[in-house]
Amino acid sequence: MYDAQVAALKGRYRCIAYDHRGQGASAVAEGGYDIDNVAEDAARSSRARRRAVHFVGLSMAVSWG
Repeated sequence: MYDAQVAALKGRYRCIAYDHRGQGASAVAEGGYDIDNVAEDAARSSRARRRAVHFVGLSMAVSWG
């Protein structure tokens, strides 16, 4: 989905195309797919890089039933 943006930015920045658990090329996860889990996954990925990151994405619709 972000191929054009990555192509435009990769000459100046390190770009990582991130999939939330169970989406795209990501493996199926055991811990569930609620918004808290996917948010923590993204935060953990960012912390693992041990440097500032710019995280770009789309809003995730959440349905409360």
